[in-house]
Amino acid sequence: MSIKQKSTGLINNTFRSTFLVHILTTLTGIIGSVVDGMVTGKYLGETSMAAFGFTTVVTLIISIAGSVLSTGSSLINSKKLGEGNLEDTRRSFSACLTMTVITTVFLAFFIFLFAKPAAILAGADGILVQPAVDYIKGYAIASPAIILFALLMPILQMDGERNKLLLSVVVMTSSDIVLDFLNALVLHKGMFGMALATAISYYASLIILIPHFLKKNVIFSRPKPLVSFPVLWQMVRGGLPTGSNQLGRLIMSFVINRYLMFLGGAPAVAANAVILSAGHLCLIPGTAISSTTQIFAGVFYGEEDRKGLESVLDTALRYAVLVDVALVLLFELFASPVIVLFYTQGAEGLSLAVAGFRLYALCMPFYGMNIAFRAFSQGTGQQKETYIITFFDGLIGPLICAFLLGQLWGLQAVWLCYALGESIVLAVIIVAFRRRNPNNRTAKAVAPIPKEIGNDVEAEFQASISDNDLKETADASIRVKTFCKEHKADNRTAFFLALSVEESCGNIIERGFADGKPHQLHLRILKKKGEWILRLRDDCEHFDPIDYMEQFSDDDPASNIGLKVLRGISKEMTYLNTLKLNNLIVKI
Repeated sequence: MSIKQKSTGLINNTFRSTFLVHILTTLTGIIGSVVDGMVTGKYLGETSMAAFGFTTVVTLIISIAGSVLSTGSSLINSKKLGEGNLEDTRRSFSACLTMTVITTVFLAFFIFLFAKPAAILAGADGILVQPAVDYIKGYAIASPAIILFALLMPILQMDGERNKLLLSVVVMTSSDIVLDFLNALVLHKGMFGMALATAISYYASLIILIPHFLKKNVIFSRPKPLVSFPVLWQMVRGGLPTGSNQLGRLIMSFVINRYLMFLGGAPAVAANAVILSAGHLCLIPGTAISSTTQIFAGVFYGEEDRKGLESVLDTALRYAVLVDVALVLLFELFASPVIVLFYTQGAEGLSLAVAGFRLYALCMPFYGMNIAFRAFSQGTGQQKETYIITFFDGLIGPLICAFLLGQLWGLQAVWLCYALGESIVLAVIIVAFRRRNPNNRTAKAVAPIPKEIGNDVEAEFQASISDNDLKETADASIRVKTFCKEHKADNRTAFFLALSVEESCGNIIERGFADGKPHQLHLRILKKKGEWILRLRDDCEHFDPIDYMEQFSDDDPASNIGLKVLRGISKEMTYLNTLKLNNLIVKI
């Protein structure tokens, strides 16, 4: 028998797939950025490269705006999905999309109009002003597409459209690289041409994604214009910790640069620039864990599934440890080749950068776990906890350690500040969340699940099926009937719920498990405010039983009896295909 009390396997498998897609999209984007810098430096000359340095404030503003709006939209829509109301979810997405379009158009217009003052305020002067202005204007044109792409990434993940998302990223990166070389070698449009290449590549990626939203059978189908300033405020409020983290890390880098200049002069600052550039590779798994955890936490938070939330955090922390520890070992072994990819200075600073990178890479597991806790808190609506973790993890912890290490052991020890700072913050997080659950002696005590989750649940039954064996469904049906009677369900409800479970689970096994691939089916029954709720979730091929009943209803009373029983006894039936999982929610 493979009936289990948790949906851990189903969550783990889906989390892994979503996590890997985030890894690939982030890595592909970094490749495009590296090529941008290489082409600018090699073919456009030192003046253009220097001017490029004065555009980072504008690109950071756009990046932060994209992160805030994308995260806020992800939190709103994942929670709505968990609540199970399809029309409400679609309205929320329509409002998020509309408000993002309005915001980005105004932002792009403002940046384009004030490109020259922005370049001068950033420090450009003399011959550097015009190429900086050209790049800022081109990037202003790109900004709506950049922010909209960031917004749609988690939405497509929720809708289970991973392949199209990966295709769009590949097209975006490859077209950007081709257009960069075309601009540098053929068109000679300078810095404006470089930024315009970025704009065209992002708009091309959006063109690939748009057809998905024109389909009828997807969750976020055919969004309509819906102006809602309260929704915009929700997006900003929910996503602000993510933007604050980016800003905090920028401030931290600035302060540490000043300290390194004091300790070791220009060579130390140059080495730090290389270390932080290579360090983007170290942060990819943590960023992917954060994005994935936010989505999953939001969905299970909307469902008010405490056990599901525990499994999400457990899975996120496990991936943070396993993946990051493995990558730390690789970076320690191959630190020199990695640094050489980013190092353009003289040979004398190479050894310093390599040594510093080895110390920097040690932060990865701690960063991954901290950001998993932050994303989980963010996904479950715990703003105070999210801001506290953001403040100490992304700024205060590493800064304090940098000054202490530099004073005690000198220059090279400074780069250990990231690992030491992150580890101290992690220890504080674990102790703080553990104190919230003093009576829980298990590892689950550190899960920062809001206390109100599940408070109105009078009774709950969960089980998972992973074998292609109809005997399991019969066993689950018997246990469901016993559970219902133990929790004061009348005989009719207990009988029909048990029958529905046996027939519906059997139907899923016969249809979905027959392909020979490993599958998981999770069953959850709730008694809530006197109402019984049945939720079935599986990772088989897309199958909408409600649509099926509407198209293929017949007069044979023995055909599809499980679906007919569910329709007959239910007050409401909802089907959603979320994260490539079939979800059937029945209220009785």
